[in-house]
Amino acid sequence: MAWSIAAVGRSSEARVVATSLAVALAGASLLWYLLREGEEEEETAQAPLPRGLSHFRPTSEWQEVPPGCACPPGLEYRMDLSTERSFARWPPPG
Repeated sequence: MAWSIAAVGRSSEARVVATSLAVALAGASLLWYLLREGEEEEETAQAPLPRGLSHFRPTSEWQEVPPGCACPPGLEYRMDLSTERSFARWPPPG
């Protein structure tokens, strides 16, 4: 079987086109995934709380979490087992 230079050139061009298409599709898929996740986070952040719950406003210092408060995700928690009180704070940076 004889290979011509023109045939080799076309196959490498086809390979470049196929690779470019794959990269573009992967980028579009990643962009869709990131935007989709952002929409879900916004929906949960704006969701109303059930009756009887209020928002807990955390800081970087330990604060007691009052009964009936909803805490945002990502907090550090500790519990005083002798008094059954819960405390929460934002984790320190780093």
